[in-house]
Amino acid sequence: AGYQYIEAAGYENGTYYGMSPKEFKNYLNELGLEPKSSHQGSISYENADQQIADAIAAGFEYVVVPVPPMGMFAYDFETGAMGMKGTPETLIEFLSIIGEKATIAGINLLYHNHDFEFISDDQGITLVDRILSETSPEHVNFQIDLYWATIAGADPVEFFEKYPGRFKAFHVKDRDA
Repeated sequence: AGYQYIEAAGYENGTYYGMSPKEFKNYLNELGLEPKSSHQGSISYENADQQIADAIAAGFEYVVVPVPPMGMFAYDFETGAMGMKGTPETLIEFLSIIGEKATIAGINLLYHNHDFEFISDDQGITLVDRILSETSPEHVNFQIDLYWATIAGADPVEFFEKYPGRFKAFHVKDRDA
């Protein structure tokens, strides 16, 4: 189909889609695909070292935190609304600590957004602004989801200009009327 790279979203209990990191890497090599990034939604303080090591063993360049971790992600099944329990400070501290661990291990940490991170608080500041201004670009960067940013009414180009070099990857998907 012309794809060169893959982003995994199937990491569970030390495996990617039921394969060990090495088996998964070999499988991708057989298909002619390069592992680029992996959504590691179950990452926590307790398992970060292992998840980082597994991502490296599978050949990934980026470990992606796809939602606020450790039970902080909130989803309303009736409305489909997403949000976060806890404080921005707790998320920023987590990303900073895990981002530094990732850097030391030799892999890059990215945070993946949805719409709620682009909604301004009562002071006009978004969670995206907080994350990008309060974390080190050496350890924490972004995989911007252009769909969710647009749904929230944000202009991704403004964020690219405000935080140059912090957006290392992006998601693009169709949006209907």
